[in-house]
Amino acid sequence: MSIVYIGIDPGATGAVAVLNGKVVEVYDIPTLKTKRKGGTKTVFNHGGIFNLFHMLDDEYNLENVSVCLEQSQVQVRGKGCNAYTGFRVGVSYGLWPLFLASLGLSVEEVAPAVWKRRRGLLGKDKEAARHKAMSLFPTADLGRK
Repeated sequence: MSIVYIGIDPGATGAVAVLNGKVVEVYDIPTLKTKRKGGTKTVFNHGGIFNLFHMLDDEYNLENVSVCLEQSQVQVRGKGCNAYTGFRVGVSYGLWPLFLASLGLSVEEVAPAVWKRRRGLLGKDKEAARHKAMSLFPTADLGRK
């Protein structure tokens, strides 16, 4: 049985990508919209994430999986950059290694600058990264950023 690779962009607008040979499947991180003062906020749907990984276990047998988790980084400038946002990013990111460990998965955490440098994307935007992925995996559904 061949090894399956799972890459996780852990943000609330992130995704889980599964590479099984040359076949790539992409799943949005399950989220919910919650009301808050002045609008809504996107939060993780923990039950949805749990169900996604159980579905992946049924399909791929997670015993043969290697997981790479992109490290989250807090923005230090711009709209919404404050202590509360930094705290929420840290909490949200910190849940991923714990959750994956609870499934018995070993996780390699990688900084965005590391994988971008290796793919010639350092200093480039998400669109450049998406185009690079589309060139590597032309049959994958990579319409989202």
